[in-house]
Amino acid sequence: MSKKVIVLHDNDKWYAPMREALEAHPDLSVEEWVADEVSVDLSQPPPLAVFCNRTSSGAHVHGHAHSPDQAEVILAWAEAHDRPVINPKIAVQVGCSKALQCVLAKKYGIPMPKTICSANPTPEQIRAAFGEDSAFVVKPDRGGSGKDVIKFESVAAFYQAYSSGEASCPAGLLGASPNGLYIVQEFLPHTGGIYRAEFVDKRLLYVFHIQVGLKH
Repeated sequence: MSKKVIVLHDNDKWYAPMREALEAHPDLSVEEWVADEVSVDLSQPPPLAVFCNRTSSGAHVHGHAHSPDQAEVILAWAEAHDRPVINPKIAVQVGCSKALQCVLAKKYGIPMPKTICSANPTPEQIRAAFGEDSAFVVKPDRGGSGKDVIKFESVAAFYQAYSSGEASCPAGLLGASPNGLYIVQEFLPHTGGIYRAEFVDKRLLYVFHIQVGLKH
């Protein structure tokens, strides 16, 4: 009897290597669910399957803005019925919120830049947190690939953009945030990029180097 796996995803290009790997196991029966394109009957139990979550925080960038929200529902449904879940609901919640990532980093002693979270970051809020002349970056709480990350050299620079008529709200000035929240962080000097580490079951899987530019 074949074992059933249901994979939630929202990016066919990213999922392609996993699809190829799963196809190499004929004993597996695999269903692909594009998270925001399926409907589920919550009055019924989910299929007897392993649910594997491959949705992304940047789903809105490639046309699936509601994928994380629907994935949360589907994964909660599966978990409520004791189905095995790889990357459960909490993974979606943390993966889709830089604010939650900051909270957890602080909890586990990982150094983080000074950070505030706001639905409407104003010059007054930023001045109170960072002072008048410190550089800072503003970014959507939910995002991916460095999209809509903007650096400001000072509160005065932010105020000029904020009040110049270019925009009357953060979404116009900063780019729309999928969940309506924004993160403001102190700017750390360039050190050659970011090193990203991936762990599976507390074991290091790999480390790679990322270089991401900033929009000024």
